[in-house]
Amino acid sequence: MADVAKAARVSTATVSRVMNTPEIVTDEIKERVLSAIQKLKWVPNATAKSLRTSRTHTVGAIMPTLDHQNFARIVQSLQTTMAVEKYELLVGVTYYNREVATQQARAMVDKGVEALVLVGADHPDELMQLLEEKGIPFVLLYVAPGSAPGRNVIGYNNYQAFVTMTEHLLSLGHRTFGLIAQDTSFNDRARARQEGVRTTLAEQGIAIRPRHFIEGEWKFEDGMKAFEKIMRTDDPPTAIICGNDYLAIGCMLKAREMGIDIPGDVSITGFDDIDLARLLQPGITTMKVPDELVGEMAGRFFIDVLRGKGGQLGEVPAPELIMRGSTARPKPT
Repeated sequence: MADVAKAARVSTATVSRVMNTPEIVTDEIKERVLSAIQKLKWVPNATAKSLRTSRTHTVGAIMPTLDHQNFARIVQSLQTTMAVEKYELLVGVTYYNREVATQQARAMVDKGVEALVLVGADHPDELMQLLEEKGIPFVLLYVAPGSAPGRNVIGYNNYQAFVTMTEHLLSLGHRTFGLIAQDTSFNDRARARQEGVRTTLAEQGIAIRPRHFIEGEWKFEDGMKAFEKIMRTDDPPTAIICGNDYLAIGCMLKAREMGIDIPGDVSITGFDDIDLARLLQPGITTMKVPDELVGEMAGRFFIDVLRGKGGQLGEVPAPELIMRGSTARPKPT
């Protein structure tokens, strides 16, 4: 900074103002300083600045995975929102591992993050205690308002979303169901979705047979394996509810290999409305979730909190049922 100040014939304080509050500097001074910066190829030392101001302008986001399109969308939206106010985003991935989540949170705190984004309400006590002891504001994404008392949450009701999906299939006349679900370990969203399906069916006196239920990983290949196993039983279901679109797409691909007609032989549903869900033929009946809005809301909340304005959390629209060609009435028996 001293070299830049000397080259621009100004004080180091003026260089600092050009970098941090350029609106209060005259255009002539600003041009001289920026020209000197470019000529000397100077890059401000962020670490030194953070030591001086006790601010890092860095927010952390710990995601279960970035392989899933919706989590990637959230990160992109969060990054875009924070960047406008010159906040940097530090991203970590847990792969649905509780211990890894705690390790990453501790590492981010050590690096000086001023706030932290977490997904879901299922987190180790150690992680929560760390954030509370350090006074680091955090927000839980994909958590329904009111379901985590005392926490800042942004999300919707996963239970109700799968009630809606199940009611749709019931309205078409389906009475025999399969369920392909994500592992519920460290995943409160997956648990709520299963409960939504089972409770809605139970109200109609319907239960999912054990051989028609598979819980495990969440990718295309997992959906393919689960679909084949369920459909090779003696009495396959007429409708299969999948915990996300990746599983549903896997079902569609395996059905094509097996010569099973969708939706003639069996209806398939997903959740999330990723791009491929509408591009397949037939398209997948699913639930559209407001991922970009979730990321944007989290970013705005932190900007307000870190500016000392308190921060307000608005309401996220409920997932929207998108009906496509993968569901239809079951064949008459």
